[in-house]
Amino acid sequence: MRPVQEIDRGRRPLRELKQRFYPLVARLRRTFEWYDALLLEAGFDVDGDPGRLPYIDEHVLTRHYYHACEPGLEGCSAYYTSGTSTGARKRILYSAEDHRLYVAQRRDIFARFLSAECRTACSDLGTGHAASSAVEIFGALGVECFHIDFRRPVGEHVALLNERRPDVLFTMPMVLDGLLRAGGLDFRPRKVITVGDVASRAWKRRIADFFSLRGEDLLDIVGSIEVGSIAYECFDCGLYHFDDHIIPETVRPSELYEDFAGRGTAEILILTSLARSVFPAARFITNDLVEGFTTRECRGAERYCFERIVGRAGSEFKNGENISLYDVNEAVNTFLPASPFEVRKDSGKFTIRVCSADFTDEIAQRIKGFLKELNPDSFRMIESSLVEDIEVCNVPAGELSTHTAKRLFMVRKTKAD
Repeated sequence: MRPVQEIDRGRRPLRELKQRFYPLVARLRRTFEWYDALLLEAGFDVDGDPGRLPYIDEHVLTRHYYHACEPGLEGCSAYYTSGTSTGARKRILYSAEDHRLYVAQRRDIFARFLSAECRTACSDLGTGHAASSAVEIFGALGVECFHIDFRRPVGEHVALLNERRPDVLFTMPMVLDGLLRAGGLDFRPRKVITVGDVASRAWKRRIADFFSLRGEDLLDIVGSIEVGSIAYECFDCGLYHFDDHIIPETVRPSELYEDFAGRGTAEILILTSLARSVFPAARFITNDLVEGFTTRECRGAERYCFERIVGRAGSEFKNGENISLYDVNEAVNTFLPASPFEVRKDSGKFTIRVCSADFTDEIAQRIKGFLKELNPDSFRMIESSLVEDIEVCNVPAGELSTHTAKRLFMVRKTKAD
């Protein structure tokens, strides 16, 4: 690793970044009448300080964005993900320009990482914008890419990879775990790119050892359907660098959510993207929990960085595709009314832990069936054995966690609090 110089671990005041925020804010005000109203209410026009911009959270998006029909946006591409408190799926829009910028951002990251020997690639992802864009991104680099449909059984994924032996494998950590569990994977890619889940250092070492790769042959990148491309691993300084179009902030979970049980030094990541025009990515609360957020000089430039993502707060979890905790709440309360529950992840497997004297194995299957109807893509990945099944079990009340982050959901604090 090259030596790096730490510049400032403090928070750089957003007011120093007025000029970067101004074009984005002006564009969002023109596009979304409701956003203009929020800024007027927040007093943003008093001095134009970006610190006055309201946080964009799930409550705001559910009320104004996910299900709205904004005039002038009819030609945008729509992507759907897990549900909200209304029961409807979230709709995220991309304009042609948003998509073009996203492809360019990912193309530049991949170009720096791939070697000249990388001529073929495989995209083994789920659904959404990242999956649908992968072939185009590799094609822009002159790399021939094929995509494996997530609905195919895991054995067919393994067989295709062994047959076509791509130089680059672009996938999710939990999908790659599923491929290894299936057994029989005997090809060796030159490079592996992962996205969409926590990739710990220990996990990366295990994958590198399995494929006989160097650590720098495995690149982890960060993105979301809302923001697009967010960050990527830097092998020079050992941290994740945010994309140039991203202005990141972090806050302690207790500043946003009541009764949140803290996880050490982890903070909630808040992002502004200067490259999104049809999603209000201005101080968007991602609910990703990160550690080591800082500003550093690396390769001669000052960069926003973080050490690692350790998990998520908020109202969804990812098992191949996002599953809303509102859906879990609806499923549990349909069959076991007023029963407390939590969602836990242990050794890569999610478990819905319910406390109820009326719990039976039959009810557990009904809960899973209810969730399957609401989240078909995630359960198709389970049926394909690409990701682990979700277990539903009964536990004594004393074994439930004391915090409410994954059980009763978190209540956002208001200014009055």
